[in-house]
Formats: sequence, C-alpha cells, structure tokens
Amino acid sequence: MARRIEVFDSIPKLAHAAAAHLAACVERATLERGWCNVALPGGPFVRPIYTELAQFQLRWSDVTFYFTDERCIPISHPASNYGEAIDKFLKNPRIDLFQFRRIEAELPDRDLTAEEYARMLPDEFDVLLAELGPDGHIAGLYPNSPAVRERERLAMPVQAPTRPVQRITLTPPALASAREVLIVATGRDRAESVQRALAPEGNEHASPARIFGDATWFVDREAHEIT
Repeated sequence: MARRIEVFDSIPKLAHAAAAHLAACVERATLERGWCNVALPGGPFVRPIYTELAQFQLRWSDVTFYFTDERCIPISHPASNYGEAIDKFLKNPRIDLFQFRRIEAELPDRDLTAEEYARMLPDEFDVLLAELGPDGHIAGLYPNSPAVRERERLAMPVQAPTRPVQRITLTPPALASAREVLIVATGRDRAESVQRALAPEGNEHASPARIFGDATWFVDREAHEIT
C-alpha cells in the first residue's frame, strides 16, 4: 500500500469515491478469503460516505464492523459513532446488527471496557476509514496525547479537548494493523493538519496521522490548498 492523494471539487464526489474505494477493499477481502474486517470512525463527515457505501452490492454478510474510537455517551446520543453507523448501514437488508462489534463506552469502567474491546479485535483490519481533525487528531489520538505513544495496549481511555471529553480509542498498534487505510480531510480548517501529516519530515506525536505512513487520502480543494 503506497500513499496516494486524491483531491475533489465537492463533498458528494469525495464521498462517492471514498465509498467506492472502501467497497473495492471489502470485495477483494471477501473474495480472497471469505470474510472482511472493517474499522469505522464517527462524526458528521461519514454520513454521506456511509450512505453511498451501503448501496454497493457486496457480500455484506461476510463483513464484521469495528470502531476506531467511541465517545463515552449512550448509544442513543446523536454523537455516538456506533449509532451513526447502524442508522445508515442497517438500511441495507444484507447487513445485520450482530455484525457490529461496538465499544461499550457508556459503561463506567472505561479501562475494563477498553481491555474487553481489545480482546475482540482481529489480528488486522482489511480496511480502516478515518478522518483527520482540524487539530490533526485521528480516531481518538490527539496531538501529544499519551495514547499516541502507546505500544502495548490495543485500546485505551482518552480525554479529548472537546466535548464529549471522555472517549475510548484504538491505539497505534491496532490502527496501524490495517492493510488499507483511507483518510478523509475536508475544509480549510484541515489544510494545515493535512500539510503536517504529509510533510516529508515530522513526528506522530504532533501529527498522529503519521502513524499510518502509507494511506489513500481523500481531500477537498480547501483542505489541500496549502499542501
């Protein structure tokens, strides 16, 4: 997998291209060995991608969905990553609820929840979708957070600089296990973070997206303007 940057003039075009790329990864994995492990993010940016993706005619029953991170809120909360995913994907009759491995982040013992989720994770993800935040965070890995330096645990509680503050995230060893990584960045407020992530030199503590090395980037013109 080599780094590739695709730039789009509109969010709908970006969403369609990202969904098509992810669908191709799913199709390849299910054809090669009969199953596929997908890691999903959360946030408003994924809504059009999920809508597009759910329409592809794939072997959806052979896919297991995991999550890169989760906010410590009830699943009924509009900011729940799990809630966002099932709202879109379960509209596809070939996808069932049991295929989702959610992080039970609403439970009070977040360390135990992270440990239990880590035990559920596969050896590797076939494809991982993520968004680059305005501050450069990826999943629940924020710049200079201790979680960026984690090398033993696969999941851990973190504190975000914005609400909901309490979250659980996969760590670099788990995230970097993905065979394919798709990173989305849209808007002028992401342009500086995109530049840092793609610069020839830099470190993952200041720019957590650099843990991936190679990835396929889907960015709009505004996010790409100063790269």
